[in-house]
Amino acid sequence: MKLLILLISNETIPNVLCAWHFKPDAILFFTTKGMEKEHKTQIILNGLKKISDSFAFSEEKNNYWSVTVDKNSVIDINDKLDDWIKKYWNDRFDEIIVNITGGTKLMSLGLYTGIRSKIKAGKEFSDKNTKIIYLPIGENKVLFLEGNSAGSGSAIIEERLNIAEFFESSGIQILSRGDDARKNKELAELIMKHYDTLKEFLTKLYGKINDKDNDRKREMKKQFKKHHPYAIDVSFYLETNKPANDFNECFNRIFEFDYLNHLDAKYENDQITIKGNLEKGACGFLKGGWLEQFCFNELLELKDEKIFDDVNINVSVRNTLGAETENEFDVLFTCNNALYMLECKSLNQEYDNKTDILYKISALQVDLGRLTAKSFLVSTSENIIDEKGEIKEYLEKRAKLLKCVIIKPDNIINLKDEIKKKLSV
Repeated sequence: MKLLILLISNETIPNVLCAWHFKPDAILFFTTKGMEKEHKTQIILNGLKKISDSFAFSEEKNNYWSVTVDKNSVIDINDKLDDWIKKYWNDRFDEIIVNITGGTKLMSLGLYTGIRSKIKAGKEFSDKNTKIIYLPIGENKVLFLEGNSAGSGSAIIEERLNIAEFFESSGIQILSRGDDARKNKELAELIMKHYDTLKEFLTKLYGKINDKDNDRKREMKKQFKKHHPYAIDVSFYLETNKPANDFNECFNRIFEFDYLNHLDAKYENDQITIKGNLEKGACGFLKGGWLEQFCFNELLELKDEKIFDDVNINVSVRNTLGAETENEFDVLFTCNNALYMLECKSLNQEYDNKTDILYKISALQVDLGRLTAKSFLVSTSENIIDEKGEIKEYLEKRAKLLKCVIIKPDNIINLKDEIKKKLSV
């Protein structure tokens, strides 16, 4: 039987990947009181179960043990290992993998020195049956430490987590995910390619749909909650200096798509009129969801090219630890076992202070852990650009602190290339 020994710490993903890669028959966890208050061992087990039903570890099956140790002691972890061996060993294991990646530095040092001394003693552990390993964060490889059966060197971790597996392995519950946005790919691309021509129309339409009248707002929410459409009848004038023929062609094409062609939409003498029943999805799309769907479809192409591992849109989650906060992500993707989030801001939104535009990204990163969640901000707003055509300095500085990359409005149309360049993939 193959035994995997793991040290528990805040970062659960390395231990999940280690167990997935080596596929042990049994797991021994060394944890601490603090880590067990946060249910870290159970989170790892839940993540493995999400990956495959074959990872069925339980105390009842006598293939999983969790031993609490003093995080500040080198000796305690070895004493507890000796106790565990006396109680459970029974010559059951002919292959042992010891992962010293997690835990505190003293726990890692204690386990390493303890295993090495037991190898020298040549009883339960030996150079032939024991591998001591370390997983460098973010490198998707296993380092075999000197003096074990594998010798020094490394092995590649080929396994890749999808978004659901990543969240389950991090103690985060997915509440809902957006509908398949591929059906609106062509429409979202049309708006993005002609955004300069359509900007005034989209801004004024947003103002009309996002009605300030509280009674109408409540009625719209009530209808959408019942999965019923909401009847709209809006009219406004455009003051654009763009050629009328260019706008008219784009406007007509937008309302020819299946998603919106049931609406009675007209453009005559600079006046827009739109009547009909507006579904919740179409309402969200016209209010800015088109940018999220454009970004999602661009990144989905990178998944199809096997560059990204998974892509989701409009993901609502609950952090099951602490205050159990709920958040929604515009677009998420995984690449090489790292989670990335992409926040979208459409139209020319005004920001009251220097950090509002990045506030949500900051809050989301706190919930997910800064070591694993990297982010991109995609905004069509001209307010983020200075007179030289660059991202405003205070936003750039704030973004760097958050490990966030801001995509300039002019570069959104080339989003795939921009993100590939930033991630060096």
